Amino acid sequence: MSLRQSRFSVSVISRCLSARQLSSPSKTNDIAIIVLNASVLSIAPVNLVPRSSIQLSFVNKSAVVAGWGATEIGLGGTSPVLLKTTVKIYDNKNCTTNYEFGKPAKFVGSTMLCAFDIGKDACQGDSGGPILVNGFQVGITSFGNFCAMVPGVYTRMTAYLDWIASTMKSNPR
Repeated sequence: MSLRQSRFSVSVISRCLSARQLSSPSKTNDIAIIVLNASVLSIAPVNLVPRSSIQLSFVNKSAVVAGWGATEIGLGGTSPVLLKTTVKIYDNKNCTTNYEFGKPAKFVGSTMLCAFDIGKDACQGDSGGPILVNGFQVGITSFGNFCAMVPGVYTRMTAYLDWIASTMKSNPR
């Protein structure tokens, strides 16, 4: 199928706006807003978690992770179709324990959350994709260790709602 026959459109990125400097080894601030040169009309936007959810931790909530990443650790490559799976969000203590030695990065509970379920997780190639609770994006796939063996780590959207609002307001298309 040619690109013209597909349901997808191609847009050029005009700007990529990062929250702050991506910090290593913790990978904090793993978030950016991409400004396109034209509106995308064929895709419905994802709802951001509402401001009223800032104090929520989402612990033990069922969440949906989506992406085009690898389906098994070490296979490399990506999926030709968008995949999704359901995972559970874990508490910060569990996440801190799994990443206490900073490999591949340290877990910072104020700006990150983690999730997985036995045999289910985001994997290589899924970074930048959403994690959704009840249809609201609560995080962005960031990093992990051994797909589906320990919880994967996600940028916590509630930590960046003010930055998202101010950046969108000061950067109209």
